[in-house]
Amino acid sequence: MELFFPEVNGLLDHNRTKLLMQELLIDIVGEERRSLDLLVETRYKSLDAYVLVHLEAQSYKEADFNERMFIYFSRLFEQHRKEQDMLELPLNDIQKLSKSQ
Repeated sequence: MELFFPEVNGLLDHNRTKLLMQELLIDIVGEERRSLDLLVETRYKSLDAYVLVHLEAQSYKEADFNERMFIYFSRLFEQHRKEQDMLELPLNDIQKLSKSQ
């Protein structure tokens, strides 16, 4: 978080951060299963409430990426009933940047 999202990282209270391992989201209607790249439960320094931070590493362009993130967001809210922040880590942009230096 600190490396790629320093502004967001500075707002979080890492004394109460917990990694939620292998979070699996299941669509009960279509029985589709999706696992998240990284999900962390933490607190903002300025709020007295927990927040979920979902980090999604994306290495290629995906036409339905926004729809997939919305589905993740709604399923996470349904399961946890907590505030959420979703952060995309565009790995293809990082690879291009490292090759150009």
